[in-house]
Amino acid sequence: VCSEARAGIDRKEKIGLVGASLGRHPDLPGLVERLSADGADLSPASLDPSALASDHGRALLDSLSRSAQRSVTLAPEAGSVRLRRVINKPFEPETLERAVRLLGEAGVIHLKLYLMYGLPHEQDEDLHAMVEMVSRVRRWLLAAHRGRGGTGRLNISLNPFVPKPHTPFECEPMPELSELRRRRDLIIPALRRLGGVRVTGFGPRQAALQCLLDRADESAAELLVDCRGRWPPPAGLLRERVPDMAERVHGSIGADWHAPWRMVDVGVDPDLLDRERERAAAGRTSDPCGPDRCGACGGCKGLTPALNR
Repeated sequence: VCSEARAGIDRKEKIGLVGASLGRHPDLPGLVERLSADGADLSPASLDPSALASDHGRALLDSLSRSAQRSVTLAPEAGSVRLRRVINKPFEPETLERAVRLLGEAGVIHLKLYLMYGLPHEQDEDLHAMVEMVSRVRRWLLAAHRGRGGTGRLNISLNPFVPKPHTPFECEPMPELSELRRRRDLIIPALRRLGGVRVTGFGPRQAALQCLLDRADESAAELLVDCRGRWPPPAGLLRERVPDMAERVHGSIGADWHAPWRMVDVGVDPDLLDRERERAAAGRTSDPCGPDRCGACGGCKGLTPALNR
């Protein structure tokens, strides 16, 4: 990683550290220090608040402080405890508060939150909870910087949820564009009224097109050729080449639907995805993987015996 980052550092580019569970990387603190020592303009992205508030997170915070890193992204994903349980990312507000305060004390002045709307089983109450959560984060960040001569900056990356292949929600329908816009318009004005909060993100139509590509089969090749490098494609071209776009993106996909991505074996047991989808609907969480308990999804076959217990 450090070797690859060197090329970007030489071009004075920002280096982003991204991972499925970045905060639990066993050597993340050391990686931050090495890249910072090499002169990287570094931004650790999508950290789990619960991992940051742990003992392992303390080592990362110490590294951030020593290396004078000032920009970090947290990924709460959803605003309510209930909806975070649905997406299997449970943490209590107290955990997020501890993470934000610790980051402020470590000298982080630019905090970014990654949030989504349009999640399965989402209700308006969850959207109101998101706004309230951001309000609390703003207060915690101000409190952490009080007496330091600054206020800290809070950015919100707000995007529609896009179901992804090989995940429990791979066949979930996306809400209609009008509904996604309604939810977006409920959240963004309320966030801006908080003051001191900058909101960015891509829109519902971009998300729907992303979902279309995720669910596309070989017939999408003609669409991509006709686009001639343009994206998003003109509406007329979409209607011509993908007449069933609404069904693919917003329709109810049954168990008998032949998902084109199933031809790709990523090592995950499809039955596990079905069980996790049922768990999500019931609001139950499942234990995270780790070096001492792994193999539930089948993705770690062939690794060391310690990873297969």
